[in-house]
Amino acid sequence: MEIIKFNKQDFLTPYQLALKLGENKDNIKKSMRTLFVRGVKIMANNHKAPLITRNGNTYRMHPLGFETFMEFFNKQKVKA
Repeated sequence: MEIIKFNKQDFLTPYQLALKLGENKDNIKKSMRTLFVRGVKIMANNHKAPLITRNGNTYRMHPLGFETFMEFFNKQKVKA
């Protein structure tokens, strides 16, 4: 299996994700915070990696976790 390496720039911030999806940045940040607190993990290169990481006040989403994030985000939109 090929190991994929990521740079810091590959991890999306709420603002970058909002631009990509055309959604409200605050809603995305709220969802990222919830997933971070829950400690959601994804499989990346045959090991578990956190879906959302935090550096100070900035949340960042793992590049391989886009699909997982979208499932959660769409469920949150339906509830609201």
